[in-house]
Amino acid sequence: MIKYRLWFATAGALAALSATAEAPVALRGITATARSPREIGAEVTRIDSAMLRTSPAQSMADVLTFGSSGYIKSYGRASVSTLTFRGTSPSHTAVTWNGMRISSPMLGSTDFSTIPSYMIDGTRLLHGSSSLSETGGGIGGLVSLTSAAWRSDDDRAFRLQAVQGLGSWSTSDSYLMAGWNSERVSITARMTYARSDNDFKYTNYEKKENIYGPDHEIIDSYYPTERNRNAAFHDLNAMLSVAADGGRTGSWSLDAWWTDSDRQLPLMTTDYSSSNLGFENKQSEHTLRAIGRWTKSFPDLTLRAAAGTVISDLHYDSSHELGAGLTSVLTRSITRQRSGYVSGSASWIPGSTLIINADAEFYYHHTSSADFAPVAGAVSYEGSRPELGIALAARWRPSNRTGLGAILREEFHGSMISVPIPALFGEYLIIPKAQLLVKVSGSRNYRVPTLNDLYTVPGGNPDLRTENGWTGDLSLSAATPRDTPVRISGSAGIFGSRITDWIQWLPSPRGYYVPRNVRRVDASGFEASADALWAHAGWTLSLKASYTFSRSINRGEPLGAGDMSVGRQLPYVPLHAASGTFRVAWREWQMVYMIQGYSRRYALSSNAVTPGADLAAYSVSNLTVERPITIRNVTLRPKIAVNNIFNTRYRTVLSRPMPGINFEAFLGVEF
Repeated sequence: MIKYRLWFATAGALAALSATAEAPVALRGITATARSPREIGAEVTRIDSAMLRTSPAQSMADVLTFGSSGYIKSYGRASVSTLTFRGTSPSHTAVTWNGMRISSPMLGSTDFSTIPSYMIDGTRLLHGSSSLSETGGGIGGLVSLTSAAWRSDDDRAFRLQAVQGLGSWSTSDSYLMAGWNSERVSITARMTYARSDNDFKYTNYEKKENIYGPDHEIIDSYYPTERNRNAAFHDLNAMLSVAADGGRTGSWSLDAWWTDSDRQLPLMTTDYSSSNLGFENKQSEHTLRAIGRWTKSFPDLTLRAAAGTVISDLHYDSSHELGAGLTSVLTRSITRQRSGYVSGSASWIPGSTLIINADAEFYYHHTSSADFAPVAGAVSYEGSRPELGIALAARWRPSNRTGLGAILREEFHGSMISVPIPALFGEYLIIPKAQLLVKVSGSRNYRVPTLNDLYTVPGGNPDLRTENGWTGDLSLSAATPRDTPVRISGSAGIFGSRITDWIQWLPSPRGYYVPRNVRRVDASGFEASADALWAHAGWTLSLKASYTFSRSINRGEPLGAGDMSVGRQLPYVPLHAASGTFRVAWREWQMVYMIQGYSRRYALSSNAVTPGADLAAYSVSNLTVERPITIRNVTLRPKIAVNNIFNTRYRTVLSRPMPGINFEAFLGVEF
C-alpha cells in the first residue's frame, strides 16, 4: 500500500503545481487566451494526437486510462470497458462522435474497447457543467471524439501508411490508411484489424487445489495456474472520410464508420466447468455510424447543419454441451438498435466581444431485443423514443481579462420534458504574465432513464423519474511564459454535485431485478493536471500527469434494516485515480513511459472488504520505444511495446483476470 500512496501523493502534488497553458489569440479586436469562445469558464481536457497514435493495438479505453484521471472499468482487452467521471456511473458519461451521440440508447453507456484509437483524430473531455455546451445528459461529463479526412498543405498530395504488429498470445494488429487531397477535396480511407487468442496464463487466487497424502489426508494446498479460457476475438473497423470546400455553398463532409466484431466472453476465475466439455459464450456486433455535415460562414454569422444515423445489431449466444451429443442452449439473443439524427446551429457575433449560439438536435431511437433460446421462451421487448434538445448560449468578454457565459437548455425525451437546464460560466485572468486564470461554473443537469430501464422484459419500470441534480466547479490554472527553457503548465480545482432520484436496479419479490429511484448521491472532489516540456540540443522531455480525488456518497434512505450502503462510497468508484505519460526523445529515438493507478474500489455497497470482493489498489505501467528510418520518400517506423512491464497482478472487476507482462512488435511503413 505504501508504494500506491506514494504514487498518488506524488502525482497529486505534481499535478497541483499549476494549470493548462493558453496562448494569446485575437478575437474581433480583443486579446484573449487561446481558448475557444465556446469554452469560456469550461473545464476541458484535451488528449493529444501523440497519445492517440502510441500504438495501433490500443483502443480508446487504453487512451483514456493513461491520458485522463477518469476511471475505466475494464473486463480486459476486447471486453467491455466503460468510463466514469467524478464518481458517477458510466451512463452519466455522454459520448459524441463528430457531434452525434453514440452512447447506446438501451444501456446509456459506451464500450470504449470497441473504438480503436487510430480511428480517432481528436479527443476532448468536458467535465461536469461544461458538457452542456455540446449536449445534455452528461452529469459526470462528456467525451467528444472527432474523425476527419487527412489534408496536406500541398494542393495535391497522397499519403499511404501501413502498420503491422505481432505480439503475445498470437496477437495481430493491422492498420492501413490512404489519403488524398486536391485543392478543395480530401478523401481518406482507413482500416484496423485486430485478432488474438488472448489466452494468457494467470495464478487463480480464487481457487485452491489440495495435495493429498497416501491416506487421502490434505498435506498441502496451492493456487492453480490457469489460462484465460474462451477469450479469443477479432475486430474489424473501416472508415471513409470525405471533405469538400464548396466555395459559396459552404464546406461539406461525410464520415462513415463500419464495425464488425466477434468476441468470445472469457470465463470467470470462479468457473469450475471442465475444459473437456464444449461450450459457447460469445458476442458479435455489426454497427454502421454515418454523419454528413455542412458549414457556411459569413462575416458575422456561421451556420451549421448535420444529419446522421447509427445502425447496430448485437448477437449474444451461450450454450453448453451436456455430453452424449446433447447441447443446452441458454441464450440466443438478438438486439437491434436504429437511431436517426439531425441538428442545426447558428453562431452570431453582433459585437466585437459577444458571441450568441443557438443549437437544436433531434434523435429518434428504435430498439428491439429478443431471446430465442428454448429456456427463454422468446422473451422480447421493443421500444422507441424521440429526443429533442434546444439550447441558447451567450459568451461575452467585457474586458481582456474577463469572460462570462450562460447556457439555457431544454430537453424532450418522448413524453418526458425536462425542467429548464441553466448553466453559468465565468473566468478572470488574474496575472497575465503567469496566465493565472480562475474559472467558475455551475449548472443544473439530468439524465433520463434508458430504454432498458423503462422497457426491458422482465423488470422494466415505465414509471421511473428522471435523475437530476446540481453541479459546480472552481479552478485555477497557470503557465510559465512560452519563451522559458522549461515550460510548465497545469490546473487544480474542486467540484461538487448532488444527484437526486438516482436509478438503481434492485431485487424484487418476483425473483428478478427492477430499476427504482431510490438514492440521493453527493459527489465531490479535487482534480489536478500538469504538463512540462523541455527541449535542448536534440533532447526533448515531456511529462503529462493528472490526478482526481472523488468522494461519491449514498445519501438516500435505507431500504431495510440490513441496508449498510447509506453514507458509504458507491461501488466501483475509486477515491484516488492518477495517470502520467513521460516522453523522452533524442534525435530520431523516442521512448514513452505510461503509468496509471487507482486506489481500492469496493464491490459491495456496504464497502465491506472480503476475500472474494476485494479490489485492491494497483498501478500498471507500459513502455514503448521506436526509431523511424527515412529512405527517400519512404519512412519505416519499427516499434517495441511492453505492457504491464512490472508484471503487476491486478483486476478492475471481480473474478476477471488481467494479463501480466506482454510484448508486441510493430513495423510501420509510410509513403
